[in-house]
Amino acid sequence: MLFHFDRRKKSEKEKKPPRFLVLRRKWLTLGAAVLAALVWLLVWYIEQRVLAKSLGRASEGADAQAAWEQHILRKQDWTADSEPGRAALARVRAGVAAMQEQPHEDVFLPALDGARLHARLYRVPNAHATVILCHGYHSRAEHDFGAQFLALYASGAATCC
Repeated sequence: MLFHFDRRKKSEKEKKPPRFLVLRRKWLTLGAAVLAALVWLLVWYIEQRVLAKSLGRASEGADAQAAWEQHILRKQDWTADSEPGRAALARVRAGVAAMQEQPHEDVFLPALDGARLHARLYRVPNAHATVILCHGYHSRAEHDFGAQFLALYASGAATCC
């Protein structure tokens, strides 16, 4: 016999599933992947909000300053009672007070995406240089540059932050 035709019915294992079941599995897999991505995005967003709040970025005024000081201490494993902790807090507080007391000029610049960026320009008479400082997205210039501001201002450099 040259050709052999097997006319037996295929067993259950050999049968292909109906097309609608194959498509259904693909949609379920795609839906599970989208759901996993949304859950990951939600967790990331909540982590960012918790981090921003712990750094003092979500609150304003005295609460933000206190939270920022606690962040500085925690970052170095210092306490407010330790010598390095007291020195660091004194530098930060002096810098923040100096930035708030110094006369400055508000400068507004357009960004490429159309957003309006705000900066403060601290002019120094006969400045030998201008230093541009860029702080974090949610942070404040006083927090990020308070400790360095006094040294920059005293050196005769105009500062824009």
